[in-house]
Formats: sequence, C-alpha cells, structure tokens
Amino acid sequence: MFFLGKLGLSKRRKAVVGAAFFTAIIFAGGCSSKPPQDMIEIQKGEFTMGSNQVDKEAKAMQYGSRKPWFANERPERKVTLSAFLIDKTEVTNRQYKEFVDIAGHKPPINWNGTVFPQALAEH
Repeated sequence: MFFLGKLGLSKRRKAVVGAAFFTAIIFAGGCSSKPPQDMIEIQKGEFTMGSNQVDKEAKAMQYGSRKPWFANERPERKVTLSAFLIDKTEVTNRQYKEFVDIAGHKPPINWNGTVFPQALAEH
C-alpha cells in the first residue's frame, strides 16, 4: 500500500494499519465476513434525525446559551444509512494517541501538543 510508506511506520505498524484498512474495504464492499472481534456491525436502515421541538420557555438562554435549545436540530427528518462498523467500547486517550502518532492526525486541543494527561490514559 503506497501511502503507508509515506507515514514512516515500522514494518509491524504498516502491517497493522494495512490490515485495518483492508478490513474496512472488505466490509464497505458488503462482504459477509464477521467484523473484527472488537467491533460490531450496525445494519443499514432508516432513523429519525433532528427535532421539531422549540424552546418556548427560553430555558437555554436562562442557562447562558446564546441560542435556544433545538435551534440547530431542525427539521426533524428521516435519514437512511448504509451498514457500518463501530467499536464495541469507547476509544481511550491511550488508543487515540496511537492513532494520532500513526496517522499524523492533529491531536485534540485539550492535549499539551501530542501529550495527553497521563492520569486520563484509560479514559
């Protein structure tokens, strides 16, 4: 995979990232294989997104918000998604750091550069 060479990864890391990439491609293509052990497949389908509710009592403003609750959720609508994979558990700071290092992704603003608070490693 040509783009992995540009990331400056070790052979082992290239293999891990490459395997994850090919797993994503296989599932995106509709393969009937089982998802990886730490992931589950969410079936394609329709859901209701958004809300038609209105903050008639301006509660959001009373709590210091600049715009009313639900203002950016309109209109309520039906959305159809393709099947996708999602992790069974949340990603920890330690796991996200590994992704940031491998992919060269920008770290979150609450980190000190590329360093996360060590006390929150498993959060």
